[in-house]
Amino acid sequence: MEDTVTTTTSTGTETVTQVIKRKKILILTASPQRDLAIDRLLSEKLIAMGNEVFIRPCLREGRDAVLELQPDVCVVPPIRNPFSRDMVETMKRFGCGVVTRHTEPSCDWQDFKGMDERGKLGITGAYPYQVDLELVWGPDEAQILNQRHAPFPAISVGAFCADVYTDPEVNSKYISKEVLFQKHGLDLTKKTILVLTAWGFIDMAPDLQIDEIGQVSKDTEGRGKWMEMIKFLKDSCPQYNILVTLHPNVDAKPYKDFLTPLRIPLDEDCRAIELVKNSDVVIHAGSTTAVGTHFLNKPAIQYGDQNSKDNNWWTLPSSAISKLSPFAPTLVDLQKLITEVEFDKTNASPETLKLLETGRYGVMDGQATTRAAELINKANGRFKYFWPDLERNYDQPGIMKTDDKIIHKAFCGVCKRPFVIVKQSYIDTVCANAKSPRIMLPTEKMCAHCGTRLITETV
Repeated sequence: MEDTVTTTTSTGTETVTQVIKRKKILILTASPQRDLAIDRLLSEKLIAMGNEVFIRPCLREGRDAVLELQPDVCVVPPIRNPFSRDMVETMKRFGCGVVTRHTEPSCDWQDFKGMDERGKLGITGAYPYQVDLELVWGPDEAQILNQRHAPFPAISVGAFCADVYTDPEVNSKYISKEVLFQKHGLDLTKKTILVLTAWGFIDMAPDLQIDEIGQVSKDTEGRGKWMEMIKFLKDSCPQYNILVTLHPNVDAKPYKDFLTPLRIPLDEDCRAIELVKNSDVVIHAGSTTAVGTHFLNKPAIQYGDQNSKDNNWWTLPSSAISKLSPFAPTLVDLQKLITEVEFDKTNASPETLKLLETGRYGVMDGQATTRAAELINKANGRFKYFWPDLERNYDQPGIMKTDDKIIHKAFCGVCKRPFVIVKQSYIDTVCANAKSPRIMLPTEKMCAHCGTRLITETV
């Protein structure tokens, strides 16, 4: 592919022709199930600007993709650990421009001020890193990060999740209702209740769990409450299809064992947007999917509150995300709310949406990927190989990087002058390589200046 692209713009009075260098851009996706749809939108906009764009999974394939594709600019997930820090450091050494894109909303000022020092370090970065640009959701987080006085800016571009749900081509890009219903044996003449499983840590590879995530996914009390609710819906709402979907990292087996005898389908493959757009009512427990449900003009109801079980800055009973949908404290209340919903109409709280926009999420106008693409397009880089530092040892007798294999350093206690003592092990190595008889050094050690034996070997 050519390195440049020519664009012609007509203003009515004159025609301007520009030759723009085509950049090769690699987007590394943190969680394909959650982030791929957003990264594809970002890719479309970068391609429209004349760039060549590739998307690859970050965790298992990121390093190999960088070496294979040799990008000029690389977009990476947020940098939270030594692995990702070292990766972007190496990419910078390769000459790449590096932009980190936050994949989830983070804290606002109220959250940040309520944190202990450890919590604040988790936001500002426990591992210092160097990139060209950091793209975040909300304006508060950008201000917080810019207080680090890092050599690169953090810029708020808005809520990426809104772009997927407001995409004009959303219906053509994802699975159709007919295909979904046929897959699960659902009745096309019935309205459908979509139940989002709760109490699971979203979008983590199950085979790469850390202890804390394992503990969250084993919240059996919450799971039991959810199963009880699903059985209640099956018995009390026969006029509806019921479809259950899993958050990534939620163990599917207990749900399969429970749902199969009830003949309730469990979807393990589709993205949330595909299921929400083909359903009529969404039941959640304080899920961020409620935001997307709003943009698709679907009613949502919250039953239970997964954000109230942990006492930390993100999961609190007062969390705004748990105030977005009408709340059903009991099963009877849940049934009542279902019967009262207006189909094809959002029931999200306008006040809570505004709170999310001015806080954790940032503006939700469906243009976050457009703003991000414009900033990424300005990043500069040019991939180049460098001769790496190897761990191979090229030492040989007579040629060494340091002298510690050849000599001991010594100091005289009488004349106070330093001198050196050649190591017998080094002489043995020289003789062995020369295939000559062994040379024995004097065993009695004395100062090379005054002959005294009152010496000290310092190394």
